[in-house]
Amino acid sequence: MIISLLVLAAIDLAEVQSTAVDYLLDRQEKNAEWPYRGVYRVRGAGGLEEPIGYRVGGTAIVVRALRTMSKEGPRSEDRSAAVERARAFLVEAMGHSEMTHVFSSTYDVRGWGWCYALEELVKLRRDGLVAEQSLAAHQKAETHALQGILTTEIKTGGWNYSRRSGFAAGGLGDASPFMTVPTLRALRFAAKHGHTVPEEVLTRGAEALARSRTKAGGQAYAGTGRDPVPGSTGRMLAVESYLVETGSGDLVRLRGALDAFFAHWDRLEERRQQRGTHVAPFGVAPYYFMFAHEQASRAIVLLPKSERGEYARRLRARLEQVRDPGGTWNDRDPTDPRLVRTANYGTAMALLSLDRIAGVADPREAR
Repeated sequence: MIISLLVLAAIDLAEVQSTAVDYLLDRQEKNAEWPYRGVYRVRGAGGLEEPIGYRVGGTAIVVRALRTMSKEGPRSEDRSAAVERARAFLVEAMGHSEMTHVFSSTYDVRGWGWCYALEELVKLRRDGLVAEQSLAAHQKAETHALQGILTTEIKTGGWNYSRRSGFAAGGLGDASPFMTVPTLRALRFAAKHGHTVPEEVLTRGAEALARSRTKAGGQAYAGTGRDPVPGSTGRMLAVESYLVETGSGDLVRLRGALDAFFAHWDRLEERRQQRGTHVAPFGVAPYYFMFAHEQASRAIVLLPKSERGEYARRLRARLEQVRDPGGTWNDRDPTDPRLVRTANYGTAMALLSLDRIAGVADPREAR
């Protein structure tokens, strides 16, 4: 295995990007979106369908991945056109009836859509990619996503797509690191680019993340549970990298999270592409697999430069190891035709991971 991983670590980013771009551009639905496809469905006019939160969040993540490439990258004009269509969809989606701020369900993924849409919409505006005639509607959509996030904050800090007492119960619930970390990142980014975000919201969110650490060194799925380390490595990486980014974490815990991710990687791989969601003994859904790799890439670039190389090599090797024959990534069962859309999410997360560590040299090259 060691020998094969050394060979696999020499992943060709340019080839990965070209293959991924062809795939993702071909998979854009309704000429506008890349819905995430999970097992959760809602009843629409034509029967069961993907919730708008999945459609929005999945689209924003693919847009983020496509924008990691320069104008000199593969299919530049096609990428730009696809991103603009997706941008317009994200703006329009904020007015969807299931993206309102007040609702009473006990499980709802619109917050997942808000957090990824908010950050991406702000980035597009920052980068001058919003035409003047579209700017007012675009900024209104940013504000809608931001207000939705602030409205649904849990009283003790953080966010979760599952609330046992319902979303109309005055903010009661346990924070989910999977939701809270990207939401806090989006809020911080929005605050840097013209939006007002109460500092106490950021403080409560960080405190909720710190409380979710378990005695065994893992990270609770929500609240202060006792989740074992193997299933929680993605959450560990997310929490520790965010806390280091904001100056309230430490590198010892960050290294520990990375070491745990690689030490228990085989258990995550065992969970990948299995049916079911948060089933024993793993306690996590398959989408945690690619989420964990993307969070690992964030953790790696926060380490001192002298420490990054070997971790980056190992992450590249693992991603190459699980790449599908067609050159994409999918953390769901590829034989299930209902879940083919999840390759959009998986491939986008792989692109984000590989791009983030692209500047980290393979340590073997310096020997």
